[in-house]
Amino acid sequence: MDGLKINLIPGEEKAGFEVILLSKKVKSLATLLIILFILTLGFTALLFIRLNSSINNLSLKITNTENKIKSFQAKEEYLVILKNRLNLVDQIIKKRTGINEILATLDKIAPSQVTFELIDSGAKGGLRVSASSSDLKSLNELYKNISQPDFTENLKSLTISSITKSKENTYNFFIEIVKN
Repeated sequence: MDGLKINLIPGEEKAGFEVILLSKKVKSLATLLIILFILTLGFTALLFIRLNSSINNLSLKITNTENKIKSFQAKEEYLVILKNRLNLVDQIIKKRTGINEILATLDKIAPSQVTFELIDSGAKGGLRVSASSSDLKSLNELYKNISQPDFTENLKSLTISSITKSKENTYNFFIEIVKN
C-alpha cells in the first residue's frame, strides 16, 4: 500500500492549508527575527553601558592625572624659584667671603702707619675703604704691596684715590676694590 496514495482533500482546501502553513512559517520566522533583534539590541545596550562606564572611569583617571601633573608643575616652579634664590644667596656669600679675605689680606700687607677708618661694601662686590697714613713712605709701601699680582689676581679693579693731607699732617685716601 505504500505505492498508492489517495488524496481526499479537495484542491481549494489544499491551497488554503498550504497558505496557513506558509503563514505559520512566516510568523515563526518573524517571531524568531524579532527575538534575535531584541537580544542583539539588549547585548548592544549592555555593551554601550559598559563602554560608557569605562570611558567615564578613564576620563576621571585622566583628570586626576592632569591635576597631579599640574601640582607637580607648580612644585617644580617653586623649586626653580628656590634654586634661583639659593644661587643668589651663594653668590652673595661668595662675595662677602671674598670681601672678608680681601680685608684680612689688606690688613696683613698694610704698614703699621696705615690706619683703616671706614669700610663700605658695595652691592656689586665692590669695596671702598677710607684710610689714613702718617707719612707718604707708608702710603707708597701700601701701594706697592696691593699692586702685587697675588693680591690683584682675583680683582677686577683696584684704585687709590682722593689723597689729601689733613691739618694733623696725615694723608687721607680711599682704596676702591671691585672683585671679579
